[in-house]
Amino acid sequence: HQPGGSSVEIFDERRDYSHVKPKIQSKVNQEHRPSIATSKIKSEKLDFSHVEAKTGANENLHHKPGGGEVKIFEEKLDFSNVKSRAGANDNLKHKPGGGNVKIFNQKLDFSNVESKIGSRPRRKSENSSKVVQDRST
Repeated sequence: HQPGGSSVEIFDERRDYSHVKPKIQSKVNQEHRPSIATSKIKSEKLDFSHVEAKTGANENLHHKPGGGEVKIFEEKLDFSNVKSRAGANDNLKHKPGGGNVKIFNQKLDFSNVESKIGSRPRRKSENSSKVVQDRST
């Protein structure tokens, strides 16, 4: 492979895009300059002396919230005379059993076990023998 160079030409002159129109009318109001604000900010204090409250807002003006008479006791409660539920102590001396079961780790020998009377002896099916023969070849 031999690089042939590129066929891209690089120009030193500026291109003129003044005749190109935008897709969206973004340059329609391009010469707009916002005007200087003519509103004045006053520093006078406003007079609210003549303003009245909402209807019924001054009806309960002298109300003082109550509820401060609640006392919190810090004494320990005495549960010494409390009895258990009815029948809770009936079976108090019960000890769970079942802990004398032994588990054997011995393999069982089923080599001398025969099939039931009248049942056929176990045979390999024809399909399984064919599969084994196909794999060996």
